Amino acid sequence: MKKWLMLVTVCVSCCIMVGVCLAKDNLNELFVDDPEITVFLKEVVDTTNNPDADQAVFRATFQEVLKGRQNMKFNIVQDEGSADVSIVCRIKKYVFTEKAMPRPFGTVVLVADTVDPKSAATLTVDYEVWRPGESSPALTYSDFATDKRYPVHTTDSKKAFSGASRENINRFIHKAFYKSHKQGRSL
Repeated sequence: MKKWLMLVTVCVSCCIMVGVCLAKDNLNELFVDDPEITVFLKEVVDTTNNPDADQAVFRATFQEVLKGRQNMKFNIVQDEGSADVSIVCRIKKYVFTEKAMPRPFGTVVLVADTVDPKSAATLTVDYEVWRPGESSPALTYSDFATDKRYPVHTTDSKKAFSGASRENINRFIHKAFYKSHKQGRSL
C-alpha cells in the first residue's frame, strides 16, 4: 500500500511540475516565424473614474506603439476575424502625484529624487490576449502596473497619462510577444 501511495504522490508531483514549466508566460513561440502579427484592439475599458484617464488617448497610444516597433512587425487591423490576436485592455487605476515621494531603490536614486523632486504617474491595466476561435484568453496579465516619473512642474495629469500609457503598453508588448530571457524557473 505504501508503494502505491508513493507512486501516486510522485506522479502527481511530476504532473504539477510539468504544468508549471509549460505554463505560457508569453506568446513568442506562436509567432516566432511570422513576418508580422496582426492585432485587433478589441476593447479599451476605463474603470478608474479619473477624467484624465482617457480611453481615446490610450487607444491611440497603443496603435502608435505597435506601429513603432522595429524588430517585430505589428499590423493593426479593423476586423477581428482577420487578426492573429485580439487584445482587451482594462484601465484599472491611474494616479498622478504632483510631488512624489523619493524612491528608496538605493542611495543614489534616493539622493537624486530628493535633490530633484519628481512628479509620478502610476498606471495599472489588465490585459487579455485572445486567439481566434478560443473560448478563453491565450494570455492574461492582471494588475500590470508601471510608474513613470517626470521633473516637477513639467507636465500635468493629462500629459502624464499619455506617457504612462506608452510606458505600460511598451512593457506589455515586450513581455507578451518577445522571447523571455529567463535562465530557468525554480519550483
